[in-house]
Amino acid sequence: MLLNRHNVVVAELRPIKVIQFGAGNFLRAFAEYLIQSANEHFGFNGNVAIVQYVSPHGASQINQQDGLYTLLLQGIKDGVAVQEKQIIDCVTQAINPNLDYQAFLALADLPEVRYIISNTTEAGIVFNPTDKFSDMPASTFPAKLVQLLYRRFTSVKGNINKGFIILPCELIENNGLCLKQICAQYADLWELGNDFKLWLNNANHFCSTLVDRIVPGFPKNAPELGYEDKLLTMAEQYYSWIIADAEKIKDELIFNQEAFNVKLVGDLTVYRDLKVRILNGTHSALVPIAYLLGIDTVREAVEDLRVGKFIRQLIFNEIVPTIKIEAHECEEFADDVLERFANPFIEHRLMSIALNSLAKFKTRDLPIILDYQAQFKRAPAHLTLSLAALLVFYRGSFAEREQIDLVDDAQFISYFKSSWDEFAIDENIDKLTNQLLRNESVWGVDLSKSIQLTEAIGKYVGKILAGGLAKLVEELDT
Repeated sequence: MLLNRHNVVVAELRPIKVIQFGAGNFLRAFAEYLIQSANEHFGFNGNVAIVQYVSPHGASQINQQDGLYTLLLQGIKDGVAVQEKQIIDCVTQAINPNLDYQAFLALADLPEVRYIISNTTEAGIVFNPTDKFSDMPASTFPAKLVQLLYRRFTSVKGNINKGFIILPCELIENNGLCLKQICAQYADLWELGNDFKLWLNNANHFCSTLVDRIVPGFPKNAPELGYEDKLLTMAEQYYSWIIADAEKIKDELIFNQEAFNVKLVGDLTVYRDLKVRILNGTHSALVPIAYLLGIDTVREAVEDLRVGKFIRQLIFNEIVPTIKIEAHECEEFADDVLERFANPFIEHRLMSIALNSLAKFKTRDLPIILDYQAQFKRAPAHLTLSLAALLVFYRGSFAEREQIDLVDDAQFISYFKSSWDEFAIDENIDKLTNQLLRNESVWGVDLSKSIQLTEAIGKYVGKILAGGLAKLVEELDT
């Protein structure tokens, strides 16, 4: 039987207090987990309405299960390996604005909605000047958010106390501030008026946040549940949420509970560098290396003698020196991350991390490369090899990996394909690497201007194509 409210006993539907952009595994295991806990232990009495528009069937799948799904928490808790299971019942509905735009806008009319949470990946918080207010809906997440905010503004007649607490979870620097600035751009572009712009700025609290929890894809070896659950979600035990710019709403913020691993801070910079560089940066850097070597999960990568050594050298020799925190703090966090990577319960598949790999590498790893070069006057060998492997990964096939299912910006995939097609004709590696590295749309900068980096990547690409990746990884040293 399919998991839904007819087949299991769960709490009655609560008022919708949270609008959530994104319905992926991460938010189900992170935001909904905390909201569920707030309902059960702190009297929040609130549910979530999910806005899902990436997959044409994502919202309907959630609604078929009445918003219910099973969350498996597996990992190390208080030094002991534990497995826990619970049914999450705090999701009321999912709406695809592409299919029902008016239902999407109507969420803004719900009187008890106070929170907006998002995770649209690093590629989600962007400005598109071709978006129109009359689009139903506009294309980008921030544009959709402004359409929703304007509806709220009109619904509450500009009441300054009826705005939202907005908590973006995307892994970009100062995500709250960035989102707020882009929303202001849309308000100007669409000429929504000074009254709305004042309300946007003063009634809504855009908090920059930093999230941390490893959430793999749908579990390969799912346990017997006694029912069918197409939304079954697995996560590690560990999580943390660091929230900045929340001073004015700290007493109201339901997540500000001593029992939660949530920290309110004035500045995210130190925490962001520590987490994004060591955990996320390592994730993104190991994917093309390990996957091209025939490895499918993070745990397998850490346990592999060659790749495990590569990962440890990458972290301690190249990433840690670029973080402006006491070395022992970095190393302690790094040791914890390696333990989490080796979680015996979780199969965190590399291809689930590979989603939007170009944007992830740009955000997570490129700053490390540039900082390392500035500090040591040379390119970091392990990250340089990772970038070279990423270029080969975006070829779309390699050795036994006859087809690599690339999921990224269509323009980027097309650009890489045409570059590799040209290489198939002229076999000019220098031309290929220069062409791929100079694309500022992909990397944000023209990487080909760094002659040292470009030459090193060209040599690595040549050796990888010649079947020498395993030897490179084994012999590489910083």
